[in-house]
Amino acid sequence: MTGFHSKDTSVGTNWVTGKEIIFPGKNYTFPACDTCNNNFSGLEGRVKGIIERLSEDESVTGEELEILLDWFDKLRAGTWLGVSYMNKSVFSLPPNHYINERVGVKDRYLSITNTYLPEKTLKWSGANSLTFMSSPTALMVRINNLVFVSASTDFLVAHSVGFPYPEFEAVFPGTNIANWGITQGTQKILPNCFDRTLYSPSYTLRQPIFKGGVESNPSLYDTPYITDHSHNVNAGTGKVFLQKDNVTSVLSRDAELNFAMEHAKSIFGHVFVVRPILELQMEMLTSRFRRLRFVSEAEKQKQISAVQEIVEYTKEQIRQYRY
Repeated sequence: MTGFHSKDTSVGTNWVTGKEIIFPGKNYTFPACDTCNNNFSGLEGRVKGIIERLSEDESVTGEELEILLDWFDKLRAGTWLGVSYMNKSVFSLPPNHYINERVGVKDRYLSITNTYLPEKTLKWSGANSLTFMSSPTALMVRINNLVFVSASTDFLVAHSVGFPYPEFEAVFPGTNIANWGITQGTQKILPNCFDRTLYSPSYTLRQPIFKGGVESNPSLYDTPYITDHSHNVNAGTGKVFLQKDNVTSVLSRDAELNFAMEHAKSIFGHVFVVRPILELQMEMLTSRFRRLRFVSEAEKQKQISAVQEIVEYTKEQIRQYRY
């Protein structure tokens, strides 16, 4: 679709040499076991048609949007694994973000922007950053005229769509395991779940995924509001909330939707692809400290110091890449 397979493309910076990594698109592949490779090849085929129709302002269904959300879950985890693989001598990160354990298991968000620009291109931003390496929660991908922002983490959209959400988070000492203090949802829908303004104009999708929450606090999810706004409460699968032209709709899987944004044609020329996604990554990385409790002051300061170092480095990236 993009001609990427026939191009030599920059895929980020080598953290050892500081030089750009240039790959022929057709060779930008990484090892995968046969099971995962075969299981997810069908997803690729289904998504291609969905993206083609979005690109041409043709309608898609609510079910197809959930397939698209699955694909972006796969893409974020796969991108993290790929960048880790390219820089394994630098980061020495354990591969704890496997694709088959990351698809459809946490709240997720997707914004869709049509630039109506004619060139063929495939670009992604935010993958080769310290914020993404420490927590692969958000990624920007541009496919021809479409710009997508994909984000996912625990309870990312829950509060903004009125679902139960954590008032606090307690991390067990010496581990990355957290215990959530979940409270009753507001049953009110907010226009967004981020402080940042990303790409505009855009349409956004939010889907709460709450299997862990309903297993640990079933009474919080035993409400008519949760039932009405979920596909399957016991499985922890919420419906998709579509924010379009300042109106929020709760989608059924058989709904027919059109994402044409004619007003965008007169707005877009150059599209900033780096700064918005890096700012979003910083927001997501720092937001958890608003609810971090029951941690010793020394441990909390250690974590805050580590995050501040990552944030300062990311701010320097923004200053260097003003596009």
